[in-house]
Amino acid sequence: MFRLTSQERRVIVFILAAFLVGLGIKHWRDTQAVTAATVEVETM
Repeated sequence: MFRLTSQERRVIVFILAAFLVGLGIKHWRDTQAVTAATVEVETM
């Protein structure tokens, strides 16, 4: 096996954290109701 330096570990953790935050934001946006678009369509 190979050993990672502390800087390489930090980079890997940052990438994983960014990926998880992106998934969380995607899930949040998918579950939120889109009210602005429906209100605009109803007024036309």
